[in-house]
Amino acid sequence: MNTVAKKRGWAACSEEQRIKFEKLRDWYYLESRKVKKMSPIEHEWTVLSREHRIVFLMLAGVDGDVDILADRDWRELNPVEERAVKSAIRQMKNAMSGIVALARK
Repeated sequence: MNTVAKKRGWAACSEEQRIKFEKLRDWYYLESRKVKKMSPIEHEWTVLSREHRIVFLMLAGVDGDVDILADRDWRELNPVEERAVKSAIRQMKNAMSGIVALARK
């Protein structure tokens, strides 16, 4: 057994077990990379309904099939689209801030 194996605590492991543990370690590493913490912007985009995303993409003037584009993650929008969507959301927020009577049941 080499010194690297001893340093990593594999002194009591057979070669077969060591290989199995290495494969498991690699698998867990790759799986953990798939789970990323979302930024607040990514989270808000994710929790918006698909219909609302379509509306914001249309208001932003994003070119393409907004029905398909609405399914993209926030990270998949290019910087120009991001700025346009943020601007559309700010404009909508300002426009809706004064609406009270229409929102009543």
